[in-house]
Amino acid sequence: MRITPNLLLIYSYDVSQNGLLFEKQTSAFNLQRAIALYGKDLIQHWQNRLYPYPEALAVAMVQKHLKFRPFDGQHILTKRLEIPMLYENNCAITRWLLNMLFALNRVYHPGFKWTRYFVAEMNIKPPEFFARLERVFQSDAASGTPELRRLVEETFDLVEQCLPQVDLKQQRETFNRLYPKWELPVDR
Repeated sequence: MRITPNLLLIYSYDVSQNGLLFEKQTSAFNLQRAIALYGKDLIQHWQNRLYPYPEALAVAMVQKHLKFRPFDGQHILTKRLEIPMLYENNCAITRWLLNMLFALNRVYHPGFKWTRYFVAEMNIKPPEFFARLERVFQSDAASGTPELRRLVEETFDLVEQCLPQVDLKQQRETFNRLYPKWELPVDR
């Protein structure tokens, strides 16, 4: 693929995905970290075009990934020990958190490999983010679920601090909504 300056402008605002991969952002991320073996001036010109990470892209990435459903569903799955669905949801929530953190840190999305190292480079993240994320997946469901909830809430707080133009009121209401509790009829 031939990258032109006009194509770089298109890349810098694209939040589309192919599966889990943000192809254009991954290309931009890799270009930023490229070591030129040939055409150093041209590579340096393209790298310069990628800075600064656009504010509009950060907003678009965060808004795209505000897909959180009521977290009470995770508590219900935990109580029922519905482990496959619980962990599938945990994976989706984790990806949304990482997507938002890449945006808050103004990093073109590199994909989901080596996330431990990319998270370590982030300045804006919940404290001990990756260690806590490991506990979500490596501890029992009853311990991991509340930890994941705290990570989401702390990430929402960071969004409000770093991107005050993103309105989280409706998302927080949805996230905190409780499902109705149904009582089983008592046999008489």
